Amino acid sequence: MADVSLDTDSNDPHELYARGIRALILQNYEAASAIISKAAELFVDYYKDDLHPEMGKVYLDYGKALLGYCREQSGALGCAVPKESLDEPDEDEGACTEEMDVSGACDPEEVEDNEEPESHDEPKETASCSAEPGPSIAEAEMENTSIAEEPTDLQLAWEVLELAKRIFEKSGDRKSLAEAMIVLGEIQLENAAYDKAIQDMTEGLAIQQELFGRDSRTVAETLYKLGMAYCINSQVNEAIHSFKESLAYLTNKIMALAAEDVSKSEFQDEITEIKGLLPEIKDRIFEMEAFKNEALKKAAEKITETSSSAASDPSPSSSKKATDISHLVKRKRQSEEVDKLSEEAACKKREVEGKS
Repeated sequence: MADVSLDTDSNDPHELYARGIRALILQNYEAASAIISKAAELFVDYYKDDLHPEMGKVYLDYGKALLGYCREQSGALGCAVPKESLDEPDEDEGACTEEMDVSGACDPEEVEDNEEPESHDEPKETASCSAEPGPSIAEAEMENTSIAEEPTDLQLAWEVLELAKRIFEKSGDRKSLAEAMIVLGEIQLENAAYDKAIQDMTEGLAIQQELFGRDSRTVAETLYKLGMAYCINSQVNEAIHSFKESLAYLTNKIMALAAEDVSKSEFQDEITEIKGLLPEIKDRIFEMEAFKNEALKKAAEKITETSSSAASDPSPSSSKKATDISHLVKRKRQSEEVDKLSEEAACKKREVEGKS
């Protein structure tokens, strides 16, 4: 990663913004976010309006830089760490590193002061011997609350991108609006808000598909991101469809480039670059289809197992019907009682006839 110098004393927002864009292209997200942040402040002072039309692209690039920096930090610290806590150096370091020099947060004189040992002659401030009153409990609680409410890089990225979205909607810049919606979707993905991420990306994709052709690499990239969002959200069929659409767009791009003057090296280089992307997308499709087939296979096996179990082992209701013969016994007893009464009536009749 190439180093990008940061001159925090510069008051030229255009110069700072150009440096920030260069850092963003070089994927030096920490430097990019710091530089563009300072440029944004100067631009707001210059335009006297934080929603000026010229601020849209600045906010968009600032949000992209913050998202990239957050992803870099997420491996060890996660995206929920407040921004200020990431900028503070460790007490054990005792001196500035090169990364701290880039952020412009280091003063050589402060380094020398930090290296000097503490003087033991000065009295320590304690609650019992301090001549000046210390902060009240309410003030301490307010300070702790302020630290706890410090926005994270991810929260800040979402806020500036929402500003960019408002500006683009008002100005009618649909291309930039689509890009802002997609980056907002990526932020929602980092926040595990998968449904909202899919919604934002889908809205951005719809705009891009209206603006660009069927061979657009921009649309292909968005389709791939959307496929990953579907995959994480366990929407297998939708993920497969998005990956296949992304593959189709890239294939169309290769065909369009091949129809151009193939003698030009830039066309050949781009074709080679795109062909290098195809295997990864094909692997995603294969993985999703294999997962889907395995899930269907397990579901079919479970249904078959349930059916076989029901056929071999009678259920409690059928067992009750097979063994419960009380109604037959009751009917038999009723029949026997009727026969007995009939026999008694016949005997009485014979006795009466014999007496006569």
